[in-house]
Amino acid sequence: MKKSILSFVFSFGLLISNGQSIEITPSSTTATQSNTDDIVLRTTGNPNIVGVKFNGSLASPLPTTNTTTLLAFNGRGYNGSAFTGNRASIEFKAAEDWTSNDNGTKIHFSTTSISSTGTNIRMTIDHNGFVGLGTSSPTSLLHISNAVSGVTPSSNTKAFIEDINHTYISFGTPDNKESGILFGRPSFGGASGGIIYNINRDLLFRTSTNDTRMVITEAGNVGIGTNTPEAKLDVVGDVKLSRIKLDINTSISLDPLDRQNNSYHVINFTAAGSGSTVFLRGITAPASGNGTMLYLLVAGTGFVRLQHSAGTNPANRLLNNDGADITITDNGSAIYIYDSSGWRLLSFTQ
Repeated sequence: MKKSILSFVFSFGLLISNGQSIEITPSSTTATQSNTDDIVLRTTGNPNIVGVKFNGSLASPLPTTNTTTLLAFNGRGYNGSAFTGNRASIEFKAAEDWTSNDNGTKIHFSTTSISSTGTNIRMTIDHNGFVGLGTSSPTSLLHISNAVSGVTPSSNTKAFIEDINHTYISFGTPDNKESGILFGRPSFGGASGGIIYNINRDLLFRTSTNDTRMVITEAGNVGIGTNTPEAKLDVVGDVKLSRIKLDINTSISLDPLDRQNNSYHVINFTAAGSGSTVFLRGITAPASGNGTMLYLLVAGTGFVRLQHSAGTNPANRLLNNDGADITITDNGSAIYIYDSSGWRLLSFTQ
């Protein structure tokens, strides 16, 4: 193989080398000339560096095969004792066996890690335009891989991030700036909805015309219909629930419980804590259905007591406003009512 050492500047010319190794050196390698251009391509057209790879011979060429390097730009250096091999590179590769109609290609970008000597492919632009970071076989438009997770992304995925460890997407901004994810629709603009982390460290959920619908504050309060919730759950507006169930460990007052305009009619309270008290006021029946079913459940030695809403005096009756009967069903074969001095038998079924 013939090797030529050339010192020149390209100028309106075309150099073609077939089957030879050509080394081009700058006109000067002295320190005073270290900032000069080593190779310059000058032309009135479009400067080109072209690599042509084929198999066989120049006289009898054979088709380019898959994974063949078409052109490579490599970076080398001197390590103190010897000149190195390639330590950084850009490689243009064939992505399939070539025919007259099939000429797929891809590009690999490689670097060498600190304290090592071997190159690794860091980025790939595949034949279909998919970009892979950390993978040479990207499966989506953007594929970031620190390790193969074993997950196959949805066919509609445009960006896929994977690892075998905990994986996050992080946004970093100054204290006085928001960060988030925005969603757009042609009819509503590029920010018709989103999830926003604001400067107060609140998490905002937005829909429609980017209006805030729900907030989780930095203190953990959840607001629906309000941006300043004053409780763990603060709802401004109507709430429709098929069932209400509260597990209460401390005393609490629920006032009022108006179910008049709601067809759902099950209210379930569980007082589990020792000495805990649940105060229920203003309970009204729903507009339709079989009336309100109120379940009062206690744990351990707890009890259920009916008392006057205006104070601490016990209620002395159960009253139905329309004068209809109040039915107490038995649990087994007998019905008892405790009147603070003893149990009274109301009915017994043998």
